[in-house]
Amino acid sequence: GVGYPAVGSICGTDNASMARACGPLISSDHQSRNPAPVLLVGKSGVGDAVDSFNLNSAFFELVGVTVLGGIFNRLPLDGYYSLENCKAAVGSYFDQFKPGQKAFGFIPEVPEIAKSREKNTEENSDGNNVLDMELEQANKFVSTFEEHVDVDSIIKAARDHCKLEDRSILRPEKRIKPNDVKSNGVAKPISLTREQIEQSAKKGGAKGG
Repeated sequence: GVGYPAVGSICGTDNASMARACGPLISSDHQSRNPAPVLLVGKSGVGDAVDSFNLNSAFFELVGVTVLGGIFNRLPLDGYYSLENCKAAVGSYFDQFKPGQKAFGFIPEVPEIAKSREKNTEENSDGNNVLDMELEQANKFVSTFEEHVDVDSIIKAARDHCKLEDRSILRPEKRIKPNDVKSNGVAKPISLTREQIEQSAKKGGAKGG
């Protein structure tokens, strides 16, 4: 939903940084984490789907974040680039050139939720319950997702990577807060309010958005 994984790099909140921050602790000093593995949601088609997957996965792999594989979304059910044709071609590519990764699923375009935002806005003007319509659309997508994506294999791949069976889960009361960590010669992160950040930015010449 962010467009591409490097979004947020300027302030350290890109997808790869978040994956590194969200992984399980792997050291007794509570300072080191094993990056959480990533699953990419890719495009329809064949060439563009594979090219985009490789481009995006390279960003994660550059900083040591494992990409388990991908799910390819919004494929048409007929035509040259139909779901079945794309599934065969992209699946073959992964089998030949990505043995450590997997194409976990190919999701078809769901006519019932295509352009749902515009449709719901129009129907809302007629006095219909938009929440009911959105829930119905969400349920339709969930059922489609379950039918076309190998969820069990995704979970297994994530468990195998993180070795969840072998590591002990920290209890909430044993988790430490960032402010509890002693610096040991390393400067602590500076905590600023939004107002302080905005004032500092204005002094530096930034213009309000």
